[in-house]
Amino acid sequence: MDHKNEDTLYFIKNRIIVLMILCFSLSATAQKLTGKWIVYNGAEVYSTCHVYEFEKRKLNIYNFDQFYTTTKTKINYRKGAFTRDMEHAGRIEDLVIKFKINGDVLFFTEESVNDYVFENHPILQLMKLVPTQMHADLSEVEGHSFLIKNDATEKTIIDLKKSSCETRTDPNNLACNFTKIEKIDDTYFLVLFYNRSKREEALVIKEIHKDKIVVYVPTSDKAKTITLQKV
Repeated sequence: MDHKNEDTLYFIKNRIIVLMILCFSLSATAQKLTGKWIVYNGAEVYSTCHVYEFEKRKLNIYNFDQFYTTTKTKINYRKGAFTRDMEHAGRIEDLVIKFKINGDVLFFTEESVNDYVFENHPILQLMKLVPTQMHADLSEVEGHSFLIKNDATEKTIIDLKKSSCETRTDPNNLACNFTKIEKIDDTYFLVLFYNRSKREEALVIKEIHKDKIVVYVPTSDKAKTITLQKV
C-alpha cells in the first residue's frame, strides 16, 4: 500500500473516532435533562415542591400527589434550549426555554414565544432528584427534633414529632403547620405543610443517619449541603 492510501485510511479512521466521541458525548449530555427535578426559588433554601419530570418527548409538572400538566417537549442540546406547548394569544404555540446544567442543578435562563422574549422573567433554578443515601432506618429519625445552625447565633428547630393537627378534621381550624418526611421514588424530602394539608416547601434529603439528616441547599451556581443534628 502506498503512502497516499495510508494517509487516506489514517484520515478516515481519525474522522470515525472523532465522530464516535462526539456522538457519545452528545448522548451522555442528552441524559442529563431527562429525569425529575424539583424547583427552588432562586438561591433560597426551600423548594416550592413543584417537580418537573423530563421524558424523551414530554414534560410532566406536579406537586408530589397533585398533577398539574403534561406537554410535548423537544430538547435541543446544541442550542441549550427546549420547547414546550403553551397557549398564547388564543392558540397553542411553542414556548422556547433556554437552560444550562451545572452538575445536579438546572437553570432556566430565558423564555420566548415567536422570538418575543419575556422580559424580567425570573431565572428558574431546579435540582435533580437522586436517591437518598440511607444509613439508618426511617423510624430512627421520625418522631425526633433536628437543629439547623444558620450561623453562630441563629438556630432553627425542625420538629418531626407527629402533630395532632395532621389528623384534625375541623375545616374551620386551618392554623396548623408541621413538617414530615415524604418521598418521590427513592428521594426523601423534609416537607413543610401549612394549614394542615397544603405542601408549601421542601428540603431534598441527601443522607439519613441515626443522629443527623443531611439536606441539599442549591446556591446561585451549584448545590451544597447542610446538616440537621438530632436534639
